[in-house]
Amino acid sequence: GRTPDPGFVAENEDFLDAMADQAGQVARMLRDSSWSSAEIEAWAACKPLVDPAYVRRGLYLGDGAWEEMFDALRVPTLLLVPTDSPMAPRPEAVHTDLVRTVVVPGAGHCVRRDQPARYLRAVAAFLAEVARAYQDWDEEALNTRCHLATSAM
Repeated sequence: GRTPDPGFVAENEDFLDAMADQAGQVARMLRDSSWSSAEIEAWAACKPLVDPAYVRRGLYLGDGAWEEMFDALRVPTLLLVPTDSPMAPRPEAVHTDLVRTVVVPGAGHCVRRDQPARYLRAVAAFLAEVARAYQDWDEEALNTRCHLATSAM
């Protein structure tokens, strides 16, 4: 397994400690972020549920092999990632034309909340691209493609 960066672990432990003042953190997020109040409340409510051992072991989704799963995808997929985040998939680790990677500057690991306009533009462009690619397919071909994709999961 990977060894977590001690600075990253310390930063996250400090963050979780700061969440002891949940009301203060909610007020800070309401002031400093573009998130809705409902999302901020839900975000704050889940922080006491974070397992400190998970933070100490390292914030990643298992071993690096999970990134290889993108190469097994059989349907068009949009991967939105921040410019630099140790919790996000590495765009260079994905080697399939079916996965479109969009790096979103100014976003943290929650791109949709941090950069909603950039998120919506990227999703709209991706969906339009996919629609154009499949517009000439007949219903039978689309059903076959969808069946093959879901049976491979």
